[in-house]
Amino acid sequence: MGGSQLLPELAESDSDGEVAALYAEIRATLGIPFVGLIYRTLAVEPGRLGRVWSRLGPFLGHSSTWAVAAALDPGLDRAPAIAPAKGLRSEGFDTRLAAQSAATLAAYDRMNRLNLLGLSALVNPDRPSSAAATTTAPPRAAVKWVREDLLPMATLDTLPAADRDVLLRISESLLAGQRPVLVPSLLRHFARPGVLPILWKSVGPAVECGFLAAAADRLRLQAASLPFPPGVTMEPILDAEVIEIAKRFVIATSTMIVAGALLDRALEADRG
Repeated sequence: MGGSQLLPELAESDSDGEVAALYAEIRATLGIPFVGLIYRTLAVEPGRLGRVWSRLGPFLGHSSTWAVAAALDPGLDRAPAIAPAKGLRSEGFDTRLAAQSAATLAAYDRMNRLNLLGLSALVNPDRPSSAAATTTAPPRAAVKWVREDLLPMATLDTLPAADRDVLLRISESLLAGQRPVLVPSLLRHFARPGVLPILWKSVGPAVECGFLAAAADRLRLQAASLPFPPGVTMEPILDAEVIEIAKRFVIATSTMIVAGALLDRALEADRG
């Protein structure tokens, strides 16, 4: 596992110039204090992130997109029972970390829902727009997340070998067969000594029985069938590699929406 090739990315801390400005715009548009892996991956190739964001930005900033994202339904009422993540407190997962975990999961749920809609539109830009304006869409009341409210995200190259191997193993279980290995950012926030194995013990059965994959499929079908928000279009992108990256992240993003919800259930017993 330790020698697995990882999907390249440009970390926020390593960005400057145009990329740093785009990262700031992405954070402001999505109302979150971090930049998702899809954008960090696109930023590796100079100019690519700007070309993609010029298409995604207006779509993701539209209030109708936010309303539809909130309504996506993976069918969690059909999920198998998720055992509480017992033993976290003995690993130092105190009340403050439990509260940060809830905020982290909520932030990723919002980002992943929006990104799933945007990436689905990017790979299928010929969908019609909705005929009527959405009058029931709430305003984009962006939550002002502050970094201290979230669990810190582990840096892959500085993780202890044992924690890194667990992280890679879980990532490959969730996104089987994908190369280079995509390590979801959400999981990196929980890559603390002893924590991920406990969480996987709770959530793993929902992966092994096929529920998570089926729920992610439902999300992808919903996202692919929706019309564009009124007055919003998506200019086709001709970069075949971008399309392949976007398709890969459609799978990863839908998977992590469900995984995040299941993690939230596992952690719920440790909150309060």
